[in-house]
This record gives sequence, structure tokens and C-alpha cells, in this order.
Amino acid sequence: MTAKKGPRRPKVLTFDVYGTVVDWRTTIIREGSALHPGLDWPAIADARSCDTRELGWRPFDALQRLMLDEVLARLNCDGTTDGQRQYLAELWSRMDPWPDVTSGLNRLKRDFVIAPLSNGSVWQLVSIAKHADLPWDLVLSVEMFRAYQARSSRIFGCARTAAASAERGDDGSNPPL
Repeated sequence: MTAKKGPRRPKVLTFDVYGTVVDWRTTIIREGSALHPGLDWPAIADARSCDTRELGWRPFDALQRLMLDEVLARLNCDGTTDGQRQYLAELWSRMDPWPDVTSGLNRLKRDFVIAPLSNGSVWQLVSIAKHADLPWDLVLSVEMFRAYQARSSRIFGCARTAAASAERGDDGSNPPL
């Protein structure tokens, strides 16, 4: 008689970053208010949006600047220089984590491979990890697949690849990508 196998335990945990790991809204409000105190930074943070279907693929770094320019124009926020706008767009690489994130990720890391799976670019995700001392094992970005999370078939391929490598015990020296 063969023993029944229970459900397999995952080896890789992936997660979103913006809002889940980092508090993007508070970071934007704090940094924006320090840079240009006369603007309504809560309204600016809440208004950030862009229809990626109309734009086609762009790296998230570039998309962040386009969204910022669009929001500032729509809300009639005058007086920001190009340098200030660039600084604000680059905040997405310097977001502060939620207070319990680093300790929580370190606990998860003991038993799992942990990786962000995000719309953020590889550069943004690595920069956030360095800024916030985040311990992820690898970075999975939509940039690798030129598809945003809303178009997730490519994204899940990335997660399956990471999981399959972990299942085989690959050390990453011969990645299948």
C-alpha cells in the first residue's frame, strides 16, 4: 500500500510591492510636502493613475513620470520644476516599508524563497530593497515580460519558472529564461 501524499507546500512566495510591502501613499505625501508645501499631496497621491492599455508597454520608471505629469496637469498643480518632477517620479525607487515588513519577510525567508512580483522595474525593486533593507531572494518584475500585472499570463510564467527551479533544487547557475 502506498502512502497518500498531502498537498505540496510551496517553496516560493511572491507578492506585490506597492501598497503591500511599501507605504507608497505616505512616502509621496511626506516627500511631496517637503519639496513643494503648497500643493495638495494627499489628492495628488490618490489621483495617480494611468490607462496602460492606451500607452502600450513602457518600463514602470518611465510610466511613473508620465502619470505624475498627467496628474499634476489634471489637478492644475503649477510651479513644480522639471527637476522636482523627476525627483518625485524617482520616489518609486525609495519607498518606505510598512513597519512590520522587514521582520515578517525575514521570518518567511527562513522557510521559503521570497520574491516581489511587481509592476515596478527591476531597478526600482532592487533600489527599494536596498533603501528599506528588504531581504528578498530574487526579483520578479513585469519588465522581464513586457506585460503589466493586469495582463498576467506572462507574469504567472515567471512565477512558475521560479517555483520549478526551487522544486528541482537549482542553484540558479543555469536559469531557464
